[in-house]
Amino acid sequence: MATNALNLETQLNTARETPLFYKVFALASAGMILDAADVYMASAINSTMIAQKFATI
Repeated sequence: MATNALNLETQLNTARETPLFYKVFALASAGMILDAADVYMASAINSTMIAQKFATI
């Protein structure tokens, strides 16, 4: 069992980044940025709607 763990550790340490890794990383990063922007804009829009009495809490 120890040799399996050591073999896995060796494989992980020698792994190289492929172009697919960078594509997935960029996609996840873009999704996080869009999600943060969405939350930020929704907060501003909700505040404006409540201030104009268009909506209530």
